[in-house]
Amino acid sequence: MENWTMREWSAKELRAYYQECLRRDFPPDERMPLARMEELTQTGGQVSLGFYRAGELAAYGVFIKNGREAALLNYYAVQPQLRGQGVGTACLGLLRRAADQMAAHWIIFEVEAPEDGSTPEETETRNRRVAFYRRGGALATGVDSVLFGVHYHIMLLPAASLGPEPPPPEDRAVRAALEDLYRAAITDRPAPGLCFQEACRVWLRDQKGL
Repeated sequence: MENWTMREWSAKELRAYYQECLRRDFPPDERMPLARMEELTQTGGQVSLGFYRAGELAAYGVFIKNGREAALLNYYAVQPQLRGQGVGTACLGLLRRAADQMAAHWIIFEVEAPEDGSTPEETETRNRRVAFYRRGGALATGVDSVLFGVHYHIMLLPAASLGPEPPPPEDRAVRAALEDLYRAAITDRPAPGLCFQEACRVWLRDQKGL
């Protein structure tokens, strides 16, 4: 990937990009408080990476990790002026390299469940997003989650070192890894009057949410 580099953000850069990028790219109810992100970074539970093309920030990813074989892609966005220009596709390859850099075999990420789209247009947009990730080498799983009321299907992006078509882990292992990562990211009391078990839930789809 000529002219592409990735670099971990310092604490100072994280604070600056939180104000400049995350506040722009994600609505308030999806943004983790900056203080919590800084706490996770200091304890090694979070890694923030900038993806640069010819020295300019093109995209970024924020990952939750807990020393195991998977990392959770908590935030990912392409700079607005570069969207629709193939940057997202290029960065999927960088995400796979990032997994190796973090000593993770898999990057776990959530995609909003297409069947829950409120309009045909929204359903189609969600289906296109799933198809985009699959073209980039991501694998579907039989794991679902609900996080703060939003229903997700769980997908996996393998580390670059695993090759183009590695065998995926079992869904039960994915479920266990995701539950651990959610617990690493979310406090026991994520919001007033809300406990961890009410904020998120992970299940195997063939068990119909049980």
